[in-house]
Amino acid sequence: MAPRPPGRQQAHAQADELAIALTAKGFTVSVHTRGGHSDRPCVEVSCGRRQLAEANEYVYVVPDGDGGQWWFWWYRGWSPERIAPATEVSVAADIVARSIAVIPRVGVRVV
Repeated sequence: MAPRPPGRQQAHAQADELAIALTAKGFTVSVHTRGGHSDRPCVEVSCGRRQLAEANEYVYVVPDGDGGQWWFWWYRGWSPERIAPATEVSVAADIVARSIAVIPRVGVRVV
């Protein structure tokens, strides 16, 4: 049986779990769960100066409008993209980590 999709409280716990997984991969994270993020928790991920880029990504835990399943989402350019179901924390952490680690820093030549 597949894990049950999280409700609002579970979405907050999934955001915390994603933050823990990304911290273990060497990223700096902040979890936003108050104000406008009380219904849509957000994990702010920063790779800092140790990586190829100084970039922040914002990963949201949002329900799918079709079936009510919760997903990790982010905005790539102007459009939202699903990363992974909120129950798949390690998959989402791997995708986010790979994506942020390959963005070249402006003015740095990557060979």
